[in-house]
Amino acid sequence: MCILIGILGYVGLEGYDTLDAFYMTMITISTVGFGEVQSLSPHGKIFTSLLIIMSLGTFAYAITSLSSYLFGGDFRKLRKAIMEKRKIDALKNHVVICGFGRVGRQVAEDFARTNQSFVVVELDPARVVKYEEDENYNFVVGDATVDENLVNANLENAKAIITCMPSDANNVYVVLAAREMNKNIQIIARASKNETYNKLKIAGANSVIMPDSVGGSHMASLVVRPDVMEFIDEIIISSDYTPNIVAINYKNLPLKFKDQKLQVFKDAEISGCSVVGIKEQDGDYQINPSGNTLITEGCKILMLGDKEQIDNLRKYFEFDA
Repeated sequence: MCILIGILGYVGLEGYDTLDAFYMTMITISTVGFGEVQSLSPHGKIFTSLLIIMSLGTFAYAITSLSSYLFGGDFRKLRKAIMEKRKIDALKNHVVICGFGRVGRQVAEDFARTNQSFVVVELDPARVVKYEEDENYNFVVGDATVDENLVNANLENAKAIITCMPSDANNVYVVLAAREMNKNIQIIARASKNETYNKLKIAGANSVIMPDSVGGSHMASLVVRPDVMEFIDEIIISSDYTPNIVAINYKNLPLKFKDQKLQVFKDAEISGCSVVGIKEQDGDYQINPSGNTLITEGCKILMLGDKEQIDNLRKYFEFDA
């Protein structure tokens, strides 16, 4: 702006041609001390003085703005956002959590304790402030029903998505979008109403959870079968958040176990863990299966053990559960 004003001023007041006006403007606002193109009239001297003052003011404002940006919060926020995006883009086999209310926050806290990488997509920035400095937490602040935010959460490379927003309609949309973006992803959805359950399953959810129903049933079971329920809670997640029961996928098994009878697997006595069940490819479960049960493609073997046994099991089969 200063340059344009300077050129127009020198052309109008002193009769300079455009090149001379530009040159005069540049040596004036840069304060290099070169001589004038030609002697200035009184009006030209006044204009030159005002041009110098204006250019110095503009320069001072620019320095102040730049300093404020570099040393204030904006630059740090931008730098942090760039680093956060790079971190999320590098994730693989993580879990995307849509919604950071009571349910989503509990899911995230459990994942953080078990070192499961995850990305939270949450619309309300105020909900994530408390956790922003925790390296276990990765956030995409935005509406989960906007596809761009799911892309920013690196959904393509995620192994699962949990949508636990309070709105059933939003959860249905996220399920549809997630299934379209990643055909093989595991989708777990929250439902508040009974009539939403089937809609979520039709939309592509692998599992649908109704927190109120599950919580009520669990409390009732603690009255009817307290010892059994407490034991189940203990073997699923112990006090130090180490899982005591894991599932080994068929694809993680060595060739010597594939398409063999389960007795061959049991006789191997791997890590000391016990076989407590098998999940077939069609989703059916066999509890305490016999040794004659075949280990077929697509099945999962459920193993029970203590922390050390589970750790040894992971190392043997090179899986993460």
